[in-house]
Amino acid sequence: MTAIILTLGRYLKSQTFYILTYLPKVGGKMFYYSVENYSCQKTNQKEDIIKGICPVGLTLLFGPEKVGKSLLVRSLSLALVDGSQQFLEYKISRKGNVVYFALDDSETTLHNRFDDSIFSNFFIVTTKCFLEAQRYGSQYSKIGYVFQILDSIIKNEGPVVLVIIDTLEKIRNTDSKRDYAHEVEDLNALKVKAEELGINILLVHHSTKNTKLEPLQNYYGSKGIGAEVDVLIAINNTTDQKIQSLMVTGNNLPKKEILVSKNTDLNYQIETMNREDLIQDVPEKALIQLIKFCTKNAQSSPYRKFHWVGMFPDLITEADLDIPPKNVGRLLKDNEKQLLECHISFSICRRKYGMVATLDVDRSNEVE
Repeated sequence: MTAIILTLGRYLKSQTFYILTYLPKVGGKMFYYSVENYSCQKTNQKEDIIKGICPVGLTLLFGPEKVGKSLLVRSLSLALVDGSQQFLEYKISRKGNVVYFALDDSETTLHNRFDDSIFSNFFIVTTKCFLEAQRYGSQYSKIGYVFQILDSIIKNEGPVVLVIIDTLEKIRNTDSKRDYAHEVEDLNALKVKAEELGINILLVHHSTKNTKLEPLQNYYGSKGIGAEVDVLIAINNTTDQKIQSLMVTGNNLPKKEILVSKNTDLNYQIETMNREDLIQDVPEKALIQLIKFCTKNAQSSPYRKFHWVGMFPDLITEADLDIPPKNVGRLLKDNEKQLLECHISFSICRRKYGMVATLDVDRSNEVE
């Protein structure tokens, strides 16, 4: 076997070996390269637009409905055009024109969202614009109209570095099948265009409702979508209503989670806390145990009142709550209405030695 391999190696070394890319020769043009010539060619590989998450190629941002995908791409777009040096923790390497196909929002929503955004290098294609292009154009597919509009913007306004399509489903033909082969075909067309222009095309997409799937595999559609894109970004809510999770992975990009939140300008920023610091969901059993603890002590009092002050760990021990100390505040705040209905009021304060809770129960007005 070794002798056969060596003989084959000598033969290949002595021959001109060809990479066939499509057809040998069409219309007088050769559609292949010799390896010798191909390896000697200098590729004009352009830098990532945003280092790591927006390379030359495709990025897929996906998540549940109303999670904030459009606001995230708004924040990313403005970072590219307003002179920022980075987006979240990622360095902005190339600046230039940004084109946003805003096909999932009404014009009223877009006006409100971009009301104070005045940038000459930021272009929005609304649903109305997209439909007008289809009405008067002659393209076969919706993706073809995306390319037609994009080429027109480049011709009139200059080179583009980032194209955002919100959402992917809006540029797919209604008769296009949603299987592996057709999704690969659609995304490959977008990828070829991105590489041709040296840009990133960021596709906004939906996730499924299957909570059992790993977050980065939970995009809607076949695995062909994940196979074609260069970077996957999954955005999801956390147990803290103000904080969201971004799971990121891609070619030469290890999987990583970033916790983010929106500031008063609706722009995203990095949260300094870690995943383990997020307050977890509080089980209903803990609320029942707390109400029982307060009610029992009030009923055993001659005045049918009960006052308790102590640190969170002490309340867990005395009320037999099966939760960690950091969840006590969440237990009280999230169930304030239900606690008041049971005549239980509370306050929370921070001391040098830890968090302290005060509970007051007054059932004196109840009729026995």
